[in-house]
Amino acid sequence: MGYLVSPGTVFTVMLIILILYVTLFLTWKPLLESPRFYGKHALPVGARHSTMAVKRNLTGLFNTGKPDLIRDNVSETRPRSGSSTITLPTLTSREDVYKRAKMVKSACNITTSPDADVKAVTELLRKRLVVPIQFLIEDKYKVLFCQIPKAGSTNVKRLFIVANKQKNITSDLDFMSNKAHQVWREERTLYQYLTPAIKNFEETTKRLLENYTKILFVRHPFERLVSYYRMMFQIFSYEGTDVSRSSWDIFNRVRRLYHRPEIPRHPSQNLTQLFPFRDFIQFVIDHSKRTKDGSWKVDSYVDIHWLPISEQCFPCQVRYDIIGKLETFDEDLDQVAKHVGIRQKILYPSSMKRKTFGHVKEAFKTLSLQQIAELKRIYSQDFKLFNYEHDE
Repeated sequence: MGYLVSPGTVFTVMLIILILYVTLFLTWKPLLESPRFYGKHALPVGARHSTMAVKRNLTGLFNTGKPDLIRDNVSETRPRSGSSTITLPTLTSREDVYKRAKMVKSACNITTSPDADVKAVTELLRKRLVVPIQFLIEDKYKVLFCQIPKAGSTNVKRLFIVANKQKNITSDLDFMSNKAHQVWREERTLYQYLTPAIKNFEETTKRLLENYTKILFVRHPFERLVSYYRMMFQIFSYEGTDVSRSSWDIFNRVRRLYHRPEIPRHPSQNLTQLFPFRDFIQFVIDHSKRTKDGSWKVDSYVDIHWLPISEQCFPCQVRYDIIGKLETFDEDLDQVAKHVGIRQKILYPSSMKRKTFGHVKEAFKTLSLQQIAELKRIYSQDFKLFNYEHDE
């Protein structure tokens, strides 16, 4: 004779089992997904949270052997345990390009005369010009453009180059007609740059500052960093142009600065494993300190990709007429075109547009709170002048 079990007893047992399952799942799931379960190292940007991904990351540039001229405290590279919110501009935050320029002038508290500005700019160009191609002179449209890599500079130049080549003023301006490498090549033949080497330097500086439209495009500092890292160490491409050779050159430069052993280049080698995002950021932090104290040299054409905009374009001395933002690039570029007299419709395909926004928060999860605090310090002037926010 079998035992009879009442439906009520079965229901109670099943309910207890369900409660135990849910409790264990909620307890262990976060731990299993956390890099701390496998070790102290965070995942590289874009990596899946898996055991193998974390183990592979242990071979990172700064994680092999003992710390050697890398940082004062090795805990700087640990992912932060506290919660922090990275505040980035959204597409709904619109600012007029002229109003933005006025806000910068107000933040700089400019009280000097235009003549004093000319003198200050000439001195800055002599002593602190980062690269000779920084200030591009577009004579046809009377524009002085300070170009910042990873802030839309290629597309601003593309606007002028395509418009200059367009014979029919009623035809659309097709940005796809000029690839990035064509823009860079044609730029060198079409334009001059404002440098101390230009003829009649002081007179030319005065003429440009007083008579040309001064234009600057900016981008959130954290997004610039992630965009550059993704281009150089994840995608190895800019608009279809292979940059992998430059990627390895930069990696080897960093390796030598930190006295790390040579690593042979191999096509299958993943640089996000050798040089994860948190290590790149530690390099940027150390770079800021050591180039200022003279122990490291600035590699101008590379370092401009992450140097603060305020250190490159002198926004408190050059009274910019227009300041655009990559976050609102379509609208801002359209205002630039109308301001200088370009009336054609701009065909600006989505393949050329901003792609980094969704990756920033994930990338910054791998950083320590100390690293984020250092970045806020390094880019504090950019945050202030260009009205960008970060978490407090």
